[in-house]
Amino acid sequence: MTLRKTACILGMLGFLLAACAAPAAPQAGRILGGVFCDSNADRDCACEEGFADIRIHLHQGDCSGPILQSVLSGEDGSFAFNDLAPGPYCVFADIAPLCGGEAGYNLTTGISRPVEVQAGWTHELLWFGLTPLMHSTPQP
Repeated sequence: MTLRKTACILGMLGFLLAACAAPAAPQAGRILGGVFCDSNADRDCACEEGFADIRIHLHQGDCSGPILQSVLSGEDGSFAFNDLAPGPYCVFADIAPLCGGEAGYNLTTGISRPVEVQAGWTHELLWFGLTPLMHSTPQP
């Protein structure tokens, strides 16, 4: 057998082996977002401070699905869910601990975000906005 024929046969075997190899696992996706103090209730986080230590839940499917992960927002209000398989998720901001007493808050942007994670993509969500409740003093 000539060197050229041997190289051709080896090349064809390499091609066949590559074609028969197991498919690569889909790349993981990620979700980024944040929580901010929407002090003027305009639903825009430009120039407003992040809100730290807010528990954020990641649900599989819609928000009635099981909680897969929970994280706390960082000092700047940001959070991330990494290494996610492609599919539907729901991100939910748990503000229940903040909603009572003198320091209560309301959401200005909604409490949950549905997201369809795509392989290898980073999904950036609209940030969750919290505004302080206004307490009025009764007039005599």
